[in-house]
Amino acid sequence: VILKRMLLLLLIVLSFPVLCMGESAIQSEGNMSYIITGEGAVIIDWNNQLPDVLDATLYVPPTLGGIPVVGIGFDAFDTCNEGPSTQFQLILPEGITFLEKGAFQCCNQAAVISLPSTLETIPEGSFIHVTAEIVFPNGNPYFTAENGFLIDNRTNTCCIQASQVGIFHCRQLSNWPRDVLTTG
Repeated sequence: VILKRMLLLLLIVLSFPVLCMGESAIQSEGNMSYIITGEGAVIIDWNNQLPDVLDATLYVPPTLGGIPVVGIGFDAFDTCNEGPSTQFQLILPEGITFLEKGAFQCCNQAAVISLPSTLETIPEGSFIHVTAEIVFPNGNPYFTAENGFLIDNRTNTCCIQASQVGIFHCRQLSNWPRDVLTTG
């Protein structure tokens, strides 16, 4: 009886760390830190390290820990205080479906940020203080890029890319005709 109780106690003690980890345990792979959610991996940070070469490219991996990357968390790619010494291109893989508010906030060392066609959610404030060119592929059912504007087709919301502040201002278009949206 005592041996059974000791074995049960040992089993509980050994399984405690696994039970405590849950979905919010921060994990790392390569230069990315992430958490695992019910949907998949969400990148929450990167180590801001790139080769010190002109026009370096950071490819976000499609999987982390064998789990598909589905999102970019708040402040994940901030390069304001630390970051590469040269500008770089950031390429997100297909399969990412959402950005959290502030995902690219102050990612001011990026010259180009390429978004995947699988993106479903881009909240206001995702690109605060970003001057990078935002590349968005055609064929996404949720968003349309027209005349330098990124439009959420579901809410008729226009995210305007200004040359100095990035996609910062989002406005409801109501029933404005789309031919009003021009740059220059």
